[in-house]
Amino acid sequence: MKKILIFLSVGIVLAGVCAFVFVKTDIWSVKNLQSISNKQPNIIFILTDDQALSDLEYMPKVQKYLVQEGKTFTNYFDNYAVCCVARASILRGQNANNTGIKGNAEPAGGYEIFHAKGVDGEDQTAGVWLQNSGYHTVFMGKYLNGYGTGDTTFVPPGWTDWFGFSDNTQGLYDYQVNHNGELIEYGSDPEDFKTDVLSKEVVAFLKQQNETTKPYFIYLAPTAPHSPATAAPRHEDMFKDVQVPRSASYNEVDVSDKPQFIRELPLLDDKDIKQTDNAYRKRLQSLQAVDDMVENIVTTLESTRQLDTTYIFFTSDNGFHLGQHRMPSGKRTAYEEDIHLPLVVRGPGVTPGTIDDIVGNIDFVPTWSEIVGGLSISYEPDGRSFAGLLSSSFLQPATWRNGYLIGFELDDLVANGGIESPAWLDKINNKKKERMDSDEQNLAGDDVLKIGFAGVRTKNYVYVEYGNGDKEFYDLLKDPYQLQNTYPIANPALLLAHQQMLAAMRKCEGTSCKIAEQMPIGN
Repeated sequence: MKKILIFLSVGIVLAGVCAFVFVKTDIWSVKNLQSISNKQPNIIFILTDDQALSDLEYMPKVQKYLVQEGKTFTNYFDNYAVCCVARASILRGQNANNTGIKGNAEPAGGYEIFHAKGVDGEDQTAGVWLQNSGYHTVFMGKYLNGYGTGDTTFVPPGWTDWFGFSDNTQGLYDYQVNHNGELIEYGSDPEDFKTDVLSKEVVAFLKQQNETTKPYFIYLAPTAPHSPATAAPRHEDMFKDVQVPRSASYNEVDVSDKPQFIRELPLLDDKDIKQTDNAYRKRLQSLQAVDDMVENIVTTLESTRQLDTTYIFFTSDNGFHLGQHRMPSGKRTAYEEDIHLPLVVRGPGVTPGTIDDIVGNIDFVPTWSEIVGGLSISYEPDGRSFAGLLSSSFLQPATWRNGYLIGFELDDLVANGGIESPAWLDKINNKKKERMDSDEQNLAGDDVLKIGFAGVRTKNYVYVEYGNGDKEFYDLLKDPYQLQNTYPIANPALLLAHQQMLAAMRKCEGTSCKIAEQMPIGN
């Protein structure tokens, strides 16, 4: 049962800012909506936690209500595959290099760093800009790693209503919520199941809306399927016989061409394989409550006559690997399992189908700006609006990106000892390691975090440079599972084009990012 612990009224005061950039282009027109409603469209942004692209296959209600009725982006990527880093990029429309958030904890990143950066961080986000544009802004769920470890009742600027998990726990029971400054504790009863609580809250909000209320923006962030990936009681018996797909990259036999952190990993043993399968089942089970939540949202919008004026975005903060390339479980790498994510958009004027143009997590702010008719943003985002890609009736962008930046430079943090400590100390000696019982070991991911990497993902290739000098280049058309690192034998002109694009992207900001992304890469 939930209990109210503390009440603290919080007034959110938004300070005026100068040097705004009015972000709006002519490929989108809100006139498309005037025949449906006299107000601006609503936006619901659903962000799961650590959901892999393939997990979407096990969400039949998302398939029914979003995939079949909306646009699926088959080339959607995040800038860096770790929670806080990705979420900061979403909120500000910037690469990790420009948000300055490069980890989940101080001093590399985390909530306290984002908060302390002021106008370069928490004081200027999508919530602030949309609220300033007349939107009723709502945040529900997981914010940034470390939020609530200090002032547990603080409400970040830009949010009209706040329902944030204040104790940063990933568990689905026994957690705390800051509801507009009121600290509430939830227990272990079935009705306290975290995803279901979120579902009830968002449905209750939607039922209160009508044509005379302000347009709203809802940022909804469940913690599933993040470890410990607890299932709702009604889903605990599902997927009992499901295993991690035994793709060619699962427990890869020959890793002699891979970077050092992979070469040092031994083959998964029986215990490792059992753990990955168990983690996979639990993750799929935990996502079923999110699937139910999506159905509840869509059916509520339909019954309250809001569906035709509401955009729904469904995606994840980062992906997740489970046994691929010998990595037990985790994220933070440049491999497809970690950076290639689901993205589906449903809404007014959106034509169902798929699109393969490259989009990423730095693109949401510009896209939302176009959808609402323009936001006053104090800088030019690194990302670009993909509103024009949502429907064949809209004018398509004249130019689009050829590549997307992944990873970021960590040299400054490494030099100053600023990398966050790994969740556990991996012990690798003579290609043997000590295993833990955790479902999320993050073994190789922590090693990558120590050395840093930067790369560029184009439609058919991925090129990566590591801090220790290792390099990778994969032809994803011929080698979708990234089994053969072709860096030593790649076409020199093709390789050089990717290297030049990456070099330009590493230091880009705003307009220069868009220019770098459009550099020619050849075939």
